[in-house]
This record gives sequence, structure tokens and C-alpha cells, in this order.
Amino acid sequence: MTIHDELIDLMSSCRDDAEYMNSNVSRTEGDPRGTCFWYMYNRIKITEEIISVYDKRWNPDILSKLDESSISEIHDRIVTVTRDMFVDIVSAIEKGTKDCLKMYPSSGIKESTLKKANRLYLRNIMLSSCEAGVITENDLGRWDDVLLIRNLAVHENSVSDRTTRLAISDIEIIMRAGRMMKGPLDTYIVLTELALKLFYDWLISMHERFNRP
Repeated sequence: MTIHDELIDLMSSCRDDAEYMNSNVSRTEGDPRGTCFWYMYNRIKITEEIISVYDKRWNPDILSKLDESSISEIHDRIVTVTRDMFVDIVSAIEKGTKDCLKMYPSSGIKESTLKKANRLYLRNIMLSSCEAGVITENDLGRWDDVLLIRNLAVHENSVSDRTTRLAISDIEIIMRAGRMMKGPLDTYIVLTELALKLFYDWLISMHERFNRP
């Protein structure tokens, strides 16, 4: 499967989530539980459109004539485009999580989170959610992986501050302190898919536990 194919699948999955939220969870037009998924769908669409241009420009015939250095430069561009998508999606999830918390005032998650810090941070929201049984310890660990890589991408240009290996979905990310993280070409697509699933599962769990007609 090509990078473009993976983005098409990711976009389709996000659209399905958005439509489900609109039909089964959202109460009014503009309900954040639906609009956040539509925003993320559009952000993935932007990335898909950029990659589709790359696909046409660097078709197999052209790639076969390029040297290793030129192919590496193309891969770097793809990583940059998909990394920016991942960072934007996680930021949208952070905003969406805060907005969606307002829809479930009886959950106590907001109050519990604010006891940990004087602001609502995504990691603390998920920690409070885990303490309340909304998500599992395993999911909290996966949130930690997503947020670690997001923070390194934003603040350290993807240069790792530790030496470790992360197994995420079906890929492995190799991290060495002081060096760029290494993973397959679709690393940030896989990470985006995971972040979307974690957010969707969290929101569904919140709705099942705390929705009040």
C-alpha cells in the first residue's frame, strides 16, 4: 500500500467517525463532538492532496532514474508533510477534548484534572479519565507515546531526548538521545491513525458513561 493509499484509508475512517458523531452523539449543529472530527478530516484531506501531487510528480518511472540521495530528499519531504499533519491532528484533539469535556459536566474529569495542574492538559485529562475508568491503563500508555512523539516533533524537531524503542501498531520507532527518531516512511500516518482511534474511543466511553438526555 502506498503512502497515498494509507492517507485515503485514514481520511475515510475519519469521515466515518465524523458521520457517526453527527448521527449518534451530537445534539446540535456545531456540537464539538462532531465538528472536531470534520476539522481533522479536512486536515487529512489537505495532506492527501499534497501527497497526490508528489505521486504524480515522482512516479515509478521517474523514481527509477533518481539516485539514492534524491530519493532520500523526496522521503524527507513526505515525512515533513505527514509530520505536520500528525502535529496538527494532536493539537485538534487537545482542543476537541477540552471542548467535549464541557458536554459531560457530571463526569468530574475536568475538576480532577485541574487538581493536577491549573490548566487542562491533554495528558492530565487522560490520566484523570484512566483514574475514573473511562480509559484503560494500556490506552493511557499509548496516549503517552503519542504525546511524547508530538512534543519531540514540535519542540525538538523530532530529535529524541532518550534512547528507547517504541512499538506502535505494526511499526517500530527507534529513538537515540540526541538523534532524529527513525521509523518507516508512514510513521506519522500510523501515529495519526492511533491518535484518532484513542480520541474516538475516549469520547465514546465518556458518552456511554456520562451522557444525560
